Amino acid sequence: MTEETYTNDPTVEWGYWLNGEGSTFIVLPKLPMQRAGMTQPPFYVTRPDGKVLHVIERRVAGQE
Repeated sequence: MTEETYTNDPTVEWGYWLNGEGSTFIVLPKLPMQRAGMTQPPFYVTRPDGKVLHVIERRVAGQE
């Protein structure tokens, strides 16, 4: 899969686990991270409030 196809793939969500793996998965918009040069998780981002998020990918259920 090319980098462009990967980042625009609607079956892959980018986000983070709210309280550790297995808790609530918070989906983040890809476009702002792509514009900042981040093309493929995992990576870390820092929110404006200073909290650091470990961004990962997750396949959308039923879309495999």
